[in-house]
Amino acid sequence: MKAKIIQLRTSPKVLHSTMQNLKKAQKEYGRSIELGHLLQMKVDGSPTKIDYYVVKNFDPQNMVLKANNRVININRECVHDLLGLPLGHVKIEDMEYRTKDDKTVEDWYDQFDGTKDIIDGRKDIRPNALKEAMTCSEEANLMFKVNIFVLLCNTLGKINSMGTCDISMLPKATKDLDLSNFYWCSYVLRKMLESQT
Repeated sequence: MKAKIIQLRTSPKVLHSTMQNLKKAQKEYGRSIELGHLLQMKVDGSPTKIDYYVVKNFDPQNMVLKANNRVININRECVHDLLGLPLGHVKIEDMEYRTKDDKTVEDWYDQFDGTKDIIDGRKDIRPNALKEAMTCSEEANLMFKVNIFVLLCNTLGKINSMGTCDISMLPKATKDLDLSNFYWCSYVLRKMLESQT
């Protein structure tokens, strides 16, 4: 009997490659917001049989993963221990929305002017475009911060069909974007639950 697998929309490969190619100032920024562990990330893929097993055995009502004769509680500490993500306190939904005069999102889109993925007059950004934008720069400037924010949200949470980035978090990307106390563990848990519905 053939083993069941699950097809992922994205893998950690782009995140892994991005982290391996960051410049000094960018790595220092990553460490300053407690994402330094990603710089030593060794995983660049995810076995589809294991992915299927996890999805099949995850119980969203009780937030547990049934594994053989064990039950593993899935909570913020588990996500922290497994992925090394900061526990933080600021959730996306608690972040301020950008004001009308804040041009961060427009500037973010402008960096992809050469992108050929335009659908319905809108640029559809893929994770590789984020990687290219980040690794072509030496700086850990605002665009770098927005790019790492979008890349992490799409790698750890949800990406759209056809591998285009979910940009629903962009209205929270302001000129004062601060990821230093971001609650990544909560974000991962929320996206796990959303994916079950």
